[in-house]
Amino acid sequence: MVHYTLHIEHDTGVMLSTTLLVTDECLRLTRWLRLLGYDAAAQAARPLEALYLRAVNENRTIVTRTRAVHGGELVRVVTLRAHTRTDQLAEVLRALGDAVEDSSAFSRCVRCNTGLEPAEKAAVRTRVPAYVYETQSAFTACAGCGRIYWSATHWQRARAVMADVAARLQSTPRHA
Repeated sequence: MVHYTLHIEHDTGVMLSTTLLVTDECLRLTRWLRLLGYDAAAQAARPLEALYLRAVNENRTIVTRTRAVHGGELVRVVTLRAHTRTDQLAEVLRALGDAVEDSSAFSRCVRCNTGLEPAEKAAVRTRVPAYVYETQSAFTACAGCGRIYWSATHWQRARAVMADVAARLQSTPRHA
């Protein structure tokens, strides 16, 4: 078993990778991190050796609620203490030293984590509902799973969550 004695806490100032490896008890958070534009892969927390190996090989920071996962010289860990989605997102961004960036939001597929590319409206005609095709002008597509995205009410709700996260980051000191 791999054992690391140097535990990296949120407030050490250690540079954390912005490519993330989120453990399975935080799967819903993975989708939100992807919505924010983070490369966020998911993996089971056990066995620990497999988790650590992937984090090292892919230069990923582990995001977890599992207290058995410890950081070290090679493995960086953000151990979540918050319980709500918004607080957890703020906690991750604070640990990474990041802010909510509008330019990065909605740039990754929430299903498979692949980066999204602009798609021509005519190319998605048969892949989206008729009403969506008629009312939307901009689309993005995932080359990984083929999913098509467009701005609609779910984007507005997601933007409201992102604004809440940004406000929490503004109101809470970085080393809280």
